[in-house]
Amino acid sequence: MTIWRRYLLVGLAVSALCAALPLGVGRDLLYCLVGASGATAILIGVRKNRPNHAIPWYFFAGATATWVFADGLYSWYQDVALTAPFPSLADAFYLAVYPLFAIGLLTLGNARRPKQGPYGLDETLILTISVGLLAWVFLITPTWTAYDEPVFNRLVGIAYPLCDLLLFAVLMQLATSEGARNTTFRLVAGSVGAMLAADVVYAAGVFVPAIAAHTYLLDFGWLFSYVLWGAAALHPSMRDLSVQQPPRTLKFSAVRLVMLAVAMSVGPVIAGGELIAGRPLDAGPIVIAGAPRWCS
Repeated sequence: MTIWRRYLLVGLAVSALCAALPLGVGRDLLYCLVGASGATAILIGVRKNRPNHAIPWYFFAGATATWVFADGLYSWYQDVALTAPFPSLADAFYLAVYPLFAIGLLTLGNARRPKQGPYGLDETLILTISVGLLAWVFLITPTWTAYDEPVFNRLVGIAYPLCDLLLFAVLMQLATSEGARNTTFRLVAGSVGAMLAADVVYAAGVFVPAIAAHTYLLDFGWLFSYVLWGAAALHPSMRDLSVQQPPRTLKFSAVRLVMLAVAMSVGPVIAGGELIAGRPLDAGPIVIAGAPRWCS
């Protein structure tokens, strides 16, 4: 069995064990060890596979290490100081993780980018605007209008969905670029996807008590992200992920059609969600979401 597959299987097993343990110091130590293994695996993968463009992977390793440090700080507040301040120093490090990952993904995308031709900006804008409208209506606006919270707390609160949106946008820019979708690409996309999904559900827990009572179950999503980053770097195909691609050809493919369909469904989703939540309809995002955004 290859090293990346062994790391992936063992990492997922340990992550499942960690998520099943009772809350406390022991669980948090194992949690941080899984995260540290992800950062270490990235560095080992760079040394072992020697990609032509190693800088993106050093950003990924730095982001992962920063993430682990933030987890450690948060655990100290929770299990040693027996407090849960918000915002805290841990939030400063958590928020630093997103631009580090984003810079790494942008650098990786630039290395793959052909010298001439379109770069998939239209698809990226379509999806980012669509997801941004959903985030605005269901996460950013409710957080900002929580008037019983200090302004600084609300700024930190909306910083998280904005950072998620940034990371989503740069991932889509990489995903819509030309080139083969190899194993490393799928592992990277899965890692970022698991991170964003856990973030969004956690943020929704602020407004949904049923989620807030079980947010510890989301830990597996973040642990999964750690392990997938490590496995992505250990896989030999990580060398090919930064190889410059030939110019892409514009065509109205099935993928582009699906992207447009997703974008056009955002308006009804916003309207339905607000009706279910018993909130007045926010006409602005619905109108924007309903406007045709055709790919060039």
